[in-house]
Amino acid sequence: MEKPYLKIKRLEKKAIIPSKRSCDSGYDFYGIYQSDFVILEPQKVLVVNTGIATEFPQDWTMIIKERSSTGKRTIATRSGVIDSNYRGEYKIVINNTGNKPIIFAKEIEGINLEIFLEENALEKTKVIIYPQSKAIAQGILVYTPHVEVEVVKVLNESIRGENGFGSSGK
Repeated sequence: MEKPYLKIKRLEKKAIIPSKRSCDSGYDFYGIYQSDFVILEPQKVLVVNTGIATEFPQDWTMIIKERSSTGKRTIATRSGVIDSNYRGEYKIVINNTGNKPIIFAKEIEGINLEIFLEENALEKTKVIIYPQSKAIAQGILVYTPHVEVEVVKVLNESIRGENGFGSSGK
């Protein structure tokens, strides 16, 4: 197995390079936005540019998932698997699964936010404000070996067999 590596190319000057602490499983990914405030309405989807591209070994895959802090704020990811041969910009597809608009705000306190809320007829208590400086997703490098596919007429027996959902009793 080739030793894993992760090469990151900054495509945009303001892109934040993904990072992780030694004890973390995932790399934090950050969005870059064209404006100071972006509204994601309830049950809507937003494609967020990251301004970065990567390279990693062939038998590895980058899985994009929610961070615990984004899930708590009703932000779910809808993009998921990045193949090792992809060299384009990472775009994180997020979904507001809640019932309040989410505002991605460059500035979370101050006069500009107050003006933005007023201009859009929004009340601060009826929206979720998420700082643009916080990570919007995490990427986890997963080993995905290429295996030969064999078509068979019979599969080996197992304890679980064909029993599906909930059959483990856990």
